[in-house]
Amino acid sequence: MLQQIHKWLKEEKAFAATEFAMIFPVLFSLLMGTYDMGQAMIINQKVMTASQVTADLIARVPLASPQDINDAIAAARLAMSPYNGSALEYEIISIRFDNDGDMITEGHVTSSGYGGESGDMTSTMDQLANPGEGVLGVTMEYTYVPFFWEFLVDEFNMREVAYTRGRKSSVVYFE
Repeated sequence: MLQQIHKWLKEEKAFAATEFAMIFPVLFSLLMGTYDMGQAMIINQKVMTASQVTADLIARVPLASPQDINDAIAAARLAMSPYNGSALEYEIISIRFDNDGDMITEGHVTSSGYGGESGDMTSTMDQLANPGEGVLGVTMEYTYVPFFWEFLVDEFNMREVAYTRGRKSSVVYFE
């Protein structure tokens, strides 16, 4: 038996197969991790685009109706294509600054699954204060579940925020 093992260790083909068997899991893991991270980066770019598209479409009207908001959200979901756009959660808030620079909320809409806090976005909007003007903020959230590495990394929560000012009026009001 010892002779067989010694013969097997001297055999070059067996040694190459052993090296391959030891290195293959590492290389395969790197390949799958690269795939999952690449998908996460692409989806994050799409979430960013979705937030910008939504903000731009709502900022085009001085008085945003529920239908205008629904159309903008539908466009955001289309921007996520070919990924699952229905997993996109959002918050839309319109702020007006009075003559003293104090914030007044003129409209606020969130999706039912949105998990963020409104204070996250409004604290940043305070830096954009121009008395008598307004700012529209859109936050998009997406939860990405890795395809291969789900057993190690449960999910990635992606959040992107877009800010804009109204195009036809200084403030976008909501019906």
